[in-house]
Amino acid sequence: MKFVLVLILIYVLILTVTYCYQEKLLFFPQAIDANYNYNLPGNATEVFLKTPDGETINGIFIRQNKPKVIVYFHGNGTSLLSWQRIADALLPHASLLIVDYRGYGKSSGNFSENGFYTDAETAIAFLLKEGFNMQQIIVYGRSLGSGIAIEMAVRHTLGGLILESPYTSVVDVGKKQHPYLLPALLLKYRFYSLNKAPAIKTPALIFHGEKDATIPVAQGRKIAAALPQCKLITIPDADHANVPAFEIYQQSLAAFLNQLP
Repeated sequence: MKFVLVLILIYVLILTVTYCYQEKLLFFPQAIDANYNYNLPGNATEVFLKTPDGETINGIFIRQNKPKVIVYFHGNGTSLLSWQRIADALLPHASLLIVDYRGYGKSSGNFSENGFYTDAETAIAFLLKEGFNMQQIIVYGRSLGSGIAIEMAVRHTLGGLILESPYTSVVDVGKKQHPYLLPALLLKYRFYSLNKAPAIKTPALIFHGEKDATIPVAQGRKIAAALPQCKLITIPDADHANVPAFEIYQQSLAAFLNQLP
């Protein structure tokens, strides 16, 4: 009996530590020195955007002579240090704004779900000030960023929505990876993407690797089925990290963007 009690106490301690330090399990920010130079091309600008709650969000804005602009929301372990790879994939089609969320890169602040949404709203507001309208703005969310992109598509009538490796909710991902940690009970971060999807009227495109061991392709399929206007591209040999490396990605991306108004 005493042994069982000890096990219970250890389990409760593990759950308590998990709850208190869950940000370290969810977010893997890359810190970037304030003086770091991104070595940008002539048509690119490093921007610092003030949020309504007083934080400063760092971004890279690359203007093209094209009518559309993509605002890119990255995954939980990425930062603007990956700007070149993202730009190589997306610049053939549109202007581009990539932002680091609060707590990432050079951006100030601490993690919070509502804070990430505020950062995304600030990015969209910047593009409106730059002369774009909502119908010219396409939101692109990868992994963690998919939940942020979906929230923006719920709030605004945008030109398009692109999701790469999306999840139904962070809780569902937690249940898949760490069910013994009771994510439905302990997680402060929810990102209930599947519940929000039916309200989105924006045309959508989803990419998901069938070998994705981080966010199962089944979650991408559920999101696609819930979106009123969506094309789903599953890539048999792709995992969580290499979706843009496949030719079908560029082909489908170009076809989707070209058919938007």
